[in-house]
Amino acid sequence: MDSKRPQTAAIRPAKIGQPLGALPKYRAGGYRLLYERPLAVLFVLLLISIVVIIWHANRTQSSLVEAEALRSAEQLSNALTEFRTIYTSEVVERVRKQGIAVTHDYEDREGAIPLPATLSMMLGKKIGAHESSIQSRLYSPFPFPWRRAEGGLTDDFAEDAWEFLTKKPNTPFYRIEELGGVPVLRYATADLMRSACVDCHNTHPDSPKTDWKMGDLRGVLEIISPLGIPFTESRSNLIETALLMLLMTMALLLIVGVVLGNLRRVAAEAQDLTNQTIEANAELHREATARKLAQAQVIQASKLATLGEMATSVAHELNQPLNIIRMAAGNVRRKISKGTPDPAYLDQKLERIQDQTERAAAIIDHMRMFGRTAEGADEKLDPKKVITNVLDLIGEQLRHLGIEVVTEFPEKCSSIKGNLIQMEQVVLNLLTNARDAIEDHDGEKKITLRIVEENGGIQIIAEDTGGGIPEDALPRIFEPFYTTKEMGKGTG
Repeated sequence: MDSKRPQTAAIRPAKIGQPLGALPKYRAGGYRLLYERPLAVLFVLLLISIVVIIWHANRTQSSLVEAEALRSAEQLSNALTEFRTIYTSEVVERVRKQGIAVTHDYEDREGAIPLPATLSMMLGKKIGAHESSIQSRLYSPFPFPWRRAEGGLTDDFAEDAWEFLTKKPNTPFYRIEELGGVPVLRYATADLMRSACVDCHNTHPDSPKTDWKMGDLRGVLEIISPLGIPFTESRSNLIETALLMLLMTMALLLIVGVVLGNLRRVAAEAQDLTNQTIEANAELHREATARKLAQAQVIQASKLATLGEMATSVAHELNQPLNIIRMAAGNVRRKISKGTPDPAYLDQKLERIQDQTERAAAIIDHMRMFGRTAEGADEKLDPKKVITNVLDLIGEQLRHLGIEVVTEFPEKCSSIKGNLIQMEQVVLNLLTNARDAIEDHDGEKKITLRIVEENGGIQIIAEDTGGGIPEDALPRIFEPFYTTKEMGKGTG
């Protein structure tokens, strides 16, 4: 078969040179579009699916129409060929023996019958009148004089069919073309010379060729089957199918839109609940910190009260030996002033003074040891760790308020000596003041924490982007109990 149908285009390779770095950007854009416009994306995907399905269905139906037309043309061609064979062998041979003429102009000659080719064409026209305008033709490069008008190779298809069937007489030749604006299937088979026809064609006075042999290609039998009506019906069915699928798609999108709306509402409620939970957790952290600081203050006050009681007790203990020493020294002085005292008396008094002096010294040593123990209550602290602990406590609240916290620490930082709870309270106060200063600020909300080592000491500095302290409040900022609330918002 040498069909001239359009060939499938070759698949071209993808263009090389697209930067790989652009792919994540496109992927991120796709994800954002899918999240922000899910219905639009779904509609486009469904529309593309409908177009692909309709295109595939159209191709399938076109193939089925072509296959059915090909089958019908093949059956008609076989039927006409078989009819000619039977007519020639069973009718023509017998009537000739009876002296009956077999000619193309049988209508003008009394008692004559038509030639096999003539009768075949008549039969084809009759069948075509009842089978949706199917036509049949019989042509050759060697037509009889009375058939030159329609029996020759009148167009490109006829010439191509003759050339093809000359080489492959047992294979049909066909293709789809347009005749008069209507798509048709043109199906051609070889009309081979039969033994009963060789003598007739070679001896006929009007024969254009007189050297025919059995099996030679005498002509081409063509069946023309219109495809316009089946194609129109299939396209009409496809349009109805497309409209139905479009309606179903719109209904599906409506349902999906309702479901997505409900899901988004639930997601928004869940987000609100999450924010409330975060705020509640931050409040719990603040309360826990305040409770911890209050406990530390109570413990510190208890220590101070204990120190006061111990100081009172020590003062009382010291007062007794000092009084004894003072009295003994006074007695010795009076004895000396009255004359030479008794050596035994002086020895007794001096021994008593020495005993009480050692007792007072022991009390003082006891106080010194207690002082050393109290000093040991302080510990070496890492300033970075102190700030990190406070940020872990209040960082979530600051992020929730949209405040950015930046830390600038040296690579190596000396330790400091102090109470961990009190140092954390100091840093917490700095951050709280900075937060209050920029919480309602319209501009950038940023807090910078720095650790600066200078002159053998360490400074912890908190800078914020608030409006600053009013000039009229600057002279009073170091007064006891003078707070930022009295200064007003915008201080840091």
